[in-house]
Amino acid sequence: MNRLVIELQRVSNARPPDPSAEVPLLRGLRSHAVSLLQMMLSSSEPKVTWLVRLLSCLALHCGEECAAEVLSGFLTTCQEKLCMTHFMQILQDVQSKYPDIISLCASKIITSMLENGNSVEPVLLNFIQLCQWEIEEESKSMGRLLISPIIRPLSEKIATFVTYLSSPNIGISSKVMALLMLLRIPPETSVVHLIRLSVQVVGFFFRCLLLSDVQEKLRISESCIKYLRQLSEKSPIQSAILRYLVEGALSEEFSVLFGATGNRCKQQQDLKRQEVSLMSENQCESNCSTSLVFHVGMIGLGLKHSSHINCFDKADETLHRQLLLEAIWMCSHHGNESRNGCTASVEERRLKAEVARSLALVLLELVSPDVMYNSVNWPDEDFMRNNTVERDLLIIRKFNENPILWDIMDFVSTGPGGLRICSSVLRSIMATLLIRWESSREKVASSQPQDLSVTQRILELMRKGQLLPEPLCFTGDLLPHLTPYEVHLLLLNIWRFMKETSILPPSKLQQGCHPKYIEVIHSILHSNISHLGHLYALFCNASPFPVTMDLKESCIELFRRQ
Repeated sequence: MNRLVIELQRVSNARPPDPSAEVPLLRGLRSHAVSLLQMMLSSSEPKVTWLVRLLSCLALHCGEECAAEVLSGFLTTCQEKLCMTHFMQILQDVQSKYPDIISLCASKIITSMLENGNSVEPVLLNFIQLCQWEIEEESKSMGRLLISPIIRPLSEKIATFVTYLSSPNIGISSKVMALLMLLRIPPETSVVHLIRLSVQVVGFFFRCLLLSDVQEKLRISESCIKYLRQLSEKSPIQSAILRYLVEGALSEEFSVLFGATGNRCKQQQDLKRQEVSLMSENQCESNCSTSLVFHVGMIGLGLKHSSHINCFDKADETLHRQLLLEAIWMCSHHGNESRNGCTASVEERRLKAEVARSLALVLLELVSPDVMYNSVNWPDEDFMRNNTVERDLLIIRKFNENPILWDIMDFVSTGPGGLRICSSVLRSIMATLLIRWESSREKVASSQPQDLSVTQRILELMRKGQLLPEPLCFTGDLLPHLTPYEVHLLLLNIWRFMKETSILPPSKLQQGCHPKYIEVIHSILHSNISHLGHLYALFCNASPFPVTMDLKESCIELFRRQ
């Protein structure tokens, strides 16, 4: 057999272009190429050697179509590294005669993948192995390859590979993602195809967060984030990716990943309660004589808390939110800026003005229920009370149901002018808080922890967004020690400041505020000096007293300056 194969190699390599000079044996074996391949896979080592050489002669003699059929057969059936070594041996023999054999082979394999879904996974594994080999050879030989390039022709088929990212089999989708990381996006790819690619990758990013294995989740999500960063190098694609990430985080399907209390969890509650009679449920709540009982809470204990199904642990929700914010950050920067941003801490990260504006517009569009009252200027507080109460309640309810919105708003506040675009959202939340604190009958603000937390968070956002100058930006530190009405007065003071200064640039605001806006703060400080004395220096021009002064001298100096 070895002598026969050697003779066939000599004849096939020395065959003249004259089509009449054919080798009958090789021509007869043309229809049995697949059978020879199967025989090679199931044979022992001595027989494998001459079968590989025979397949190489067959590919050279019977034309480019036969060569592509032999090579594609290797990629669709081989699952061992040794078989791929035989593939590389045949490829080296064939590439000198058919330079574009890899491109034709990829086309045949993709056609086979579309017709037969069972052969997708081994093909993807073999493609990944070939691309890794090419990258290693390219690094060893300083850019000069001994075989025809594999990554380039496969990169032209990205549009076909990316369709498998939506496969129900997460194993296939993860292998497609690994292959995309090795391929290079062709520079001539149109914006339409890049947007389709972005949609598929973002969707797979959210799907991988549903995995229970944390290590697998981190590995796949990291690949998705790196690939999205490559796609975001073009400005239109960057804006589209940021939109898809925010939309996905607020969608009914994936919002529960980030701690949402509505949507999917409420749907599960509704399904459980569909078969419950309303009359029977009301009768179980009370033994009152009336047949209608609306049990919304108990006097003295407040409203009844809605039962929330913990679809994910707090640790998982925190991890998901960190991964989403990391994806938004990486897509907001590209090139050298992206690499430098990876080493920066969360506090040091700052968005560029155009990226912050793009993200703020997306957030405003998704959170605001309509396009009215979305101007930057702040109206009178009575106008919000009389015209936009329902709209304000819908916005603050959306923030309460989707905690990830606070993180995104905090991210927007790091960019110059980003939070100013979201002024209508800030107004709606502030207007709702004004009404709640004014109508509260609690003795201290700390008795309303949820409203207090929202108030402090909105003031912190305005401080980071450079909407409030000193000392107004420190108002949130006073709130836990005050009464609800005093909190209302402080928020009303900030509202009036924003009404008169919302059109000013940030550079003007940082020069300080008019003394009339500090009078309310001083009055509240003086009335609560017993437990707010440690915050006095933040809101007064006088610097803190030296520690070396005794108590009597400190009191004398305090009264003299006042």
